[in-house]
Amino acid sequence: MMDKGDRVLIHCFAGCDPSDVLTAIGLDWKDIYPDRWDCAAKRPNEAARKWAQRTLAALDPLDIERGILKLAAAARRAGRPESIEDRARVEVAVLRLRAAKGGN
Repeated sequence: MMDKGDRVLIHCFAGCDPSDVLTAIGLDWKDIYPDRWDCAAKRPNEAARKWAQRTLAALDPLDIERGILKLAAAARRAGRPESIEDRARVEVAVLRLRAAKGGN
């Protein structure tokens, strides 16, 4: 049980909704706040259904690679320095997109 004033931070660096993060790891708000949350009892499958819809709609892995390239291009245009890890990830994205296109 949490003491008064304790907090739980639920964060996804990809921008997912906290409910979706909990659903993805098999938890619900009632697991985090068992005494203070009753929404899960009212609509137990709502968060899972929303998460599945968004996940199924975003299944093209090449969209992720294209997104990486767009982010890198925007960072370069803004003059932000590129780390070694960023450069390596851009190279991986380029290789994956070329392979999917049938190039080398």
